[in-house]
Amino acid sequence: MKTRRDFITDSAAFAALGLGGCWGGTRSILPARALAASPNYWCTWCAQDAAFTAGVLADRSRRPKGGNTTRDGIDEITAFGKGGFASFFPESRSELMLVFDDGWDVPYGAQPRDCREFAAMFPHPQRFPSFKGTPAERLAELVARSRDAGWGGVGLWTCAQTQCEYDHPDWKGLSAEEEWKRKFDWFAKAGVRYLKVDWGNRCGDVAFRRMLSRVRDQVAPEVLIEHCVCQIPLSGFDEKHRGGSGRRLVGPEDAKLRDLERQILPFSDCWRIYDWYDPLVVPQALDRTLCDLKLAEETGSKAIVSTEDCVYLGVGLGCAFGGMRGPWQPHPGIFPEGQEKCLRLKELDRAVRWARLAPAFGPTDGFGVRWSEEVLSDSWRVTKENFWFAAAHGLDVVQGAPARISRGLPLPEVRTAGSATPYVACARHPNGALSALALPRVQEGAWRTPLADVTLAAELTPGVPLGVFGRFGSLAVRVQPGCRVFAQDLADGRVHDITEEVHFESGKLVLPGALLARIGKECDTDASQPGTLVWTA
Repeated sequence: MKTRRDFITDSAAFAALGLGGCWGGTRSILPARALAASPNYWCTWCAQDAAFTAGVLADRSRRPKGGNTTRDGIDEITAFGKGGFASFFPESRSELMLVFDDGWDVPYGAQPRDCREFAAMFPHPQRFPSFKGTPAERLAELVARSRDAGWGGVGLWTCAQTQCEYDHPDWKGLSAEEEWKRKFDWFAKAGVRYLKVDWGNRCGDVAFRRMLSRVRDQVAPEVLIEHCVCQIPLSGFDEKHRGGSGRRLVGPEDAKLRDLERQILPFSDCWRIYDWYDPLVVPQALDRTLCDLKLAEETGSKAIVSTEDCVYLGVGLGCAFGGMRGPWQPHPGIFPEGQEKCLRLKELDRAVRWARLAPAFGPTDGFGVRWSEEVLSDSWRVTKENFWFAAAHGLDVVQGAPARISRGLPLPEVRTAGSATPYVACARHPNGALSALALPRVQEGAWRTPLADVTLAAELTPGVPLGVFGRFGSLAVRVQPGCRVFAQDLADGRVHDITEEVHFESGKLVLPGALLARIGKECDTDASQPGTLVWTA
């Protein structure tokens, strides 16, 4: 796993990566390794939850003693035991960091009210009993075990706070900066590469977060810091009026969040869009990603936006992702038909491979984000069984996002035969790579993508990759006369010469949606949305 110094964020450097004609013909243009590093990771949080709801812990020789909360679902057994977290995604984990989430460094049964227990920053002895030695040595064991399992690196979750301010005996008498200098020294010695900073009593303290980044620069410059601020998983939600139809980029309900983000983004390496309400994940993630990209541009930040488990959205818009899906299913039966993430694992493999060709990039001149005035909205009835946020129970919550979003390209043209329209996004990467996404809607209790004919305002030149994610009626893009067209499943399928199966109209290549779906699911063993690599020669 490359380090933060290897991240490329300007168009000139990306152009030097060499896309555009160096590959072609029947040989795949998918490289065996990434052209540049992306801060992509897989996080244990949802799998911790599923460890209980799926009954995975029932047959373990040692069960957590603190109850069945998600926080208690991570320990040495669930992480490194047979079939544990470290064994997930064998085809992709060498290109991902494994991030140990909330619970890894506290005793079983710890709750947020026990503030002084949090941010210990070494594997807790109850949970990882075989790890011995100093905090740095215990962390080094965590990194070594993860790398031995094939992961590209290790990241750590922490809440935004210190232990010294609670007179914790290990840190009594020290300042916050002195405490975190020691902790970053542990990270440097152990080889930790990522810090996911989340809730905590200093969550909204800009000076504290700036201190973390400053100390990192001094002590452990190879560590990437993901800053994000705690927020409810509904955009535009006003608890007093019990609303929920607004958007993150506009409206008074989220104004404080936007102001806080403007202050933190300038010194952030990564910014996560934060938690959402699963049935309405697409409009929420689209709107938050747009908001975060726009605010990063406004503030001159170079932060890379992370779209959490929306892996196609992340790589398709040149962002990073933090996958949380896994073969264990949390909360079975509460999602719309077709949305179950445990049945869509191949999407993560495809996202990793596309990131080889189009690495994540921060705000870059000429590659800004655009969005349509038209807004699409989806709704879902919130119940106690399908959502923990009590203020929304019993409501038909509405979440909206622009119908079309682009980055580095004009907005795509979208035409549909019926009344339903998908969310559509597209991007041009600074190295020239193109991407197009058609994303599902929640309609009549199901998670489906209305088929649309989409046209990109771009030219697909020989050897340049086009990543196509989701289901389309058709996808059109300009091409050079007389070219041949090739495609393969991004999950490493075989190369197909599809020249005789596509259409050429007025200088444009028209890719039939059924053809893209057939090839883009060639390697599937599950219900993943298609992901297809296309190029011309």
